[in-house]
Amino acid sequence: MPTPMPVFASPLHLRYRPLAYHFTPGQTLRLDESYRLCHLPLIAPDHRDIIARRGEYEMGWFPTPSYALIVPIDADALEANPHYRQMIAALRRAPFAGKIDWTISERRRPVLHATLRSHLHGQHSDTAIRHLAARLRTVRQFRARLTGPWMGDKNHGRLYLPLVPETPHGADPCARMQRAAGGTPTRLYTVGLIHFRDHLTADEAAALRVILRNWRDRVLLDYTVREIWLQATHDSLALDARIVTRIPLRA
Repeated sequence: MPTPMPVFASPLHLRYRPLAYHFTPGQTLRLDESYRLCHLPLIAPDHRDIIARRGEYEMGWFPTPSYALIVPIDADALEANPHYRQMIAALRRAPFAGKIDWTISERRRPVLHATLRSHLHGQHSDTAIRHLAARLRTVRQFRARLTGPWMGDKNHGRLYLPLVPETPHGADPCARMQRAAGGTPTRLYTVGLIHFRDHLTADEAAALRVILRNWRDRVLLDYTVREIWLQATHDSLALDARIVTRIPLRA
């Protein structure tokens, strides 16, 4: 019998609302508060609008490591996709290209990922990791696609690639893993890819809208998720991230 075609999660299931950019024609794009606290100090530490300190955050870093369950992304496989290369070329030709921090993208290649659950407090002892891994190993390997780019309702200044999982028998494996890690399903699994160093003018924002509209439905990577990582980091861009453990999924 022929192998059945994979069925991927529908837009009705996921939270990647089309054109959810929160800026309209004629408007500028302002880097929002979350981005100016968590990301901008790491990208443009001399920017006049950074939020240098709040709570544990100091210039984008925090002293206590944050643990997260992530879906790793093979940067080489992504960059080999012709649609991805064409999208990056479009971004590099755009009038705002000079405001993109391309060096951060290169530094993040080894830890490129979609987050399933962050801030896993109390779940990173050896015993807790063994229990978490045992629960996750009941999940089968699954196909996933990266589409995009996309901007959500916070972290304006960051473009994401949405991860769309295969949903065999209508079940979302990403949601199942979130539950296994003690979380609530988010229906939102995104890969942070592009980071801006400054606000965009109205003309630059208009050009960004065109790129987001033209590329939002393109498949940039189609692959099989075979393992999940537990990652620890001291910053929201995972620049110093270390992999605590790799958890293989069931074949």
